[in-house]
Amino acid sequence: MKKSRREREIDYNQNRKREKERENARKKIVQEAGIKEPKPNDILKVLLAQECNWQCPYTGKTITMSNLFGDHPQFDIEHILPFSRSLDNSFANKTLCDAKYNRDVKRNQTPYECASGSPDEYHQLLERVKRFSGGIQNRGGNIKLRRFQMTEIPDGFANRVLNDTRYISRLACDYLGTLYGGQIDRTDAESDSDVGTRRIFVCTGQATAWVRREWDLNKILNDGDEKERTDHRHHAVDAAAIVYCSPEIVRKLADAAEQAEELNDKRRLFLRGEINEPYRGYRKDVADLVDKINVSYRCNKKVSGPLHKDTQYSKAHIEIDPKTGKEVEYRYLRKPLASMSINEINSIVDPVIRKKVLDKLDRLGGKPNAFNVNDLPYQKVKSKDGSQRLVPIKKARF
Repeated sequence: MKKSRREREIDYNQNRKREKERENARKKIVQEAGIKEPKPNDILKVLLAQECNWQCPYTGKTITMSNLFGDHPQFDIEHILPFSRSLDNSFANKTLCDAKYNRDVKRNQTPYECASGSPDEYHQLLERVKRFSGGIQNRGGNIKLRRFQMTEIPDGFANRVLNDTRYISRLACDYLGTLYGGQIDRTDAESDSDVGTRRIFVCTGQATAWVRREWDLNKILNDGDEKERTDHRHHAVDAAAIVYCSPEIVRKLADAAEQAEELNDKRRLFLRGEINEPYRGYRKDVADLVDKINVSYRCNKKVSGPLHKDTQYSKAHIEIDPKTGKEVEYRYLRKPLASMSINEINSIVDPVIRKKVLDKLDRLGGKPNAFNVNDLPYQKVKSKDGSQRLVPIKKARF
């Protein structure tokens, strides 16, 4: 059901608290480990160390900043329920573990499978987990204790990535089921029980994130491996991944995760290249379609001048305000040279264009309004046949 105002306030306060904890962890790493720009995994290590009271839950060894980082880190971020069997990469399924123990003993086992052969060892393990402080979730101890106590991983646990239980997701699933004759193809037409093949899935964001990354869909909008949220076309990229999220894909993810664990490579969750694209040329087709999408941005201010001049359509850019130190969002504008001010000319984005415009402006006596069709700077442009031609610079972005 829909959250009440009080519940939303609680969620907001918890999010602020988590942000503060992450920021405090980042400062601790900078000050005590000497890492100037901590990575997300570095911050996660400190949060997990704080949760387990700076003691390895499996071996009882003491964790310090020096042996957590340093040239040869002695502790791994470890999945309590093996990732290849649970596909759970959440904070609730992570803890720290002595690196040698994790790679030689724990491996692809649950804590129960790993330590239950020695009752005393398993009892001490659970006692250490019971003392967990809760960490960033403020409830992680109880959740994690149940995972440490699991005697087996329930069937279908990995398939939970295909079951987004959030309120809006349930409504969407119900609506589609109404439109297309139900969510499940029932084998018994007279039965109301959920017997048959499920044909409507509402997958989690985690599942689509893995698919985007494995198929290099994130690189369609940027050069990195992370999702580009500042470009609204990322919703189209999401749709291209969601359409192929199915039990078959989950099975392939699990197989690739198991192979990655066998190689004992802590840098990746899946063995690269084991999850093939739906068909040859799939990524190129997605890139071509996304490239054809034009995104228009709603104006935050009332239009008071000519519509084309005052409406901003460009992609949002983020930079740090030198006075306040805060992030500021801005967009480029394109104007004819003759209507630009001196400050606008000095702010032209392309340095080559800016220099050519400034050089021409000096020859015109420093007056932008002197730019006209007969007095414009030129730039060299390569033609398709390889030759170069001079093209007048009539407008510029700033």
